[in-house]
Amino acid sequence: MFQLDKKTYVQVSGVIFLVLGVAWALAVYNGMDTTIAGWDFPEWANWAGAVVGLFLAWTAYKHNS
Repeated sequence: MFQLDKKTYVQVSGVIFLVLGVAWALAVYNGMDTTIAGWDFPEWANWAGAVVGLFLAWTAYKHNS
């Protein structure tokens, strides 16, 4: 079985959060709506989700430096 060390795990999770944060920000910027289980998220909640994803990516980058 493949084992990840701490540094590799933080790098991989940082890249995943970066991709998701940028994709979410671009989707909100382009006016796409987010609906989960029939509930529409307000635009501010979508921006908050993008900021949280980008913050987690930045934290992973700083933690790995």
